[in-house]
Amino acid sequence: MNNWQQWLSSFDLQTGAVNSPFANPFLNATETNPDGSVTPLNPRNWSTLSLAQQVAQALGGQVTTTPPSWAAGSLAGGFTTNQPQYYVNLPNGQTINPADLANMFTHGYTVAEMQQYIPQFLNNTGPANTAPAST
Repeated sequence: MNNWQQWLSSFDLQTGAVNSPFANPFLNATETNPDGSVTPLNPRNWSTLSLAQQVAQALGGQVTTTPPSWAAGSLAGGFTTNQPQYYVNLPNGQTINPADLANMFTHGYTVAEMQQYIPQFLNNTGPANTAPAST
């Protein structure tokens, strides 16, 4: 059993037990715009540090607050946020948002489904890394 499989099986996804990292996985973040106005951000994109650390440990990665497409420590155009946004750099060089895994839980994914998606993230073939099928 892989480290992430042990981690995933260590809590009850179906009930969101208190010991689950998915019990309270999201932060309420806001963005201050250049004109001083404040905009609430979607909390489902903002994981807690605790969740990010557990995902990093389970997947062999490291926590960072720099998304892959931004320069370190900066937001374009003078925008600032009141919370850091945590990411996990995986051993394969991919960076994921741990909130994506929490979203799977809050949307009712089963353990089996999550076990299917985690290897896809590890192999750069996860849902966030594939284009939608053309119709």
